[in-house]
Amino acid sequence: MKNSPHFIDHSQKPSCRAWLTIALIVPTLFAGTWAGTEHTQSHGSIEAAVEQLINNSIGRDFPSHEITIGKLDPRLQLAACEHPLRAFFPPGSRLPGNTTVGVICEGQKPWTLYLSAEVKARREVVVTQRPLLRGALISAEDLRLELRQVGSSQDYFTEISDVIGKLAKRPLASRIVLSPQALSTPPLVRRGQQIVIVAAVPGIDVRMQGTALSDGAKGDHITVRNGLSKRTVEATVIEAGIVEVTL
Repeated sequence: MKNSPHFIDHSQKPSCRAWLTIALIVPTLFAGTWAGTEHTQSHGSIEAAVEQLINNSIGRDFPSHEITIGKLDPRLQLAACEHPLRAFFPPGSRLPGNTTVGVICEGQKPWTLYLSAEVKARREVVVTQRPLLRGALISAEDLRLELRQVGSSQDYFTEISDVIGKLAKRPLASRIVLSPQALSTPPLVRRGQQIVIVAAVPGIDVRMQGTALSDGAKGDHITVRNGLSKRTVEATVIEAGIVEVTL
C-alpha cells in the first residue's frame, strides 16, 4: 500500500505550543547578528576618532589638508567601549606626513589600537619670484607667496618679511620654496670695524669703543678688543656696529 501524500492544512491556526516554538527559534537564529552589532566597536567610530584628532591638531596651521587612514582588518572585533574613544599621538609623531595614531578604550573591557595615517597638507609658503645669484641681498620684489604641499620639517617660510634682507648662500632658481638652509643673515659687524661695546650692568649704561676681531650677524657671539684696556672679550652682536658684553 502506497503512502498517502502528507498535506498541511493552512486553514488551521497554530496551536499555543507552535507559537511558543516559533518564539524560541527566531531570536536564536538572529542572536549572532545582534551580538555583532551591539557588543563590538564599529570600525567607522575608530577611524572617526583618528580623523578628529588629526583635524584638531593641524587644522589651524594647515586648513588645506587630506587625511588617509589605514584600513582595519575586517575580521577585527573589539569590545564596544562604554566611554568615548580617546585618540592620541605616540611620542615622536609629527604632522603632516606619515604618522601613527593610537586609540584607547577605557572601561571594564579596555583595549588600545594603533592605526597608520598619511596626512598631505598645503599652505602658503615663500617662493622665489625670479632667479637669484649667490650672495644676492633678497628684497620683497624677489619673493611671493604660493600654495604648496609641505612636510613635517619646518624647512620653509610663511612670511615674506622673514626673508627680506637675507643673503642667498647659493644660486637659487625661480619658483623654488625658500628654506632657512639656503639663506644667511648679512653681518652687522665686520672684522676690523670700529664698534661700540655696551656693558650690561644693572642700572648703568656703560659704552666704550672697540674693534671687532671677526664678522658677526645679529645674535652671533664674536671676539672684540676693548679700545681702552686692550683686553679681548666675547660679545654678542645686537645692532649694526654695536655689541654687548656681560660683566
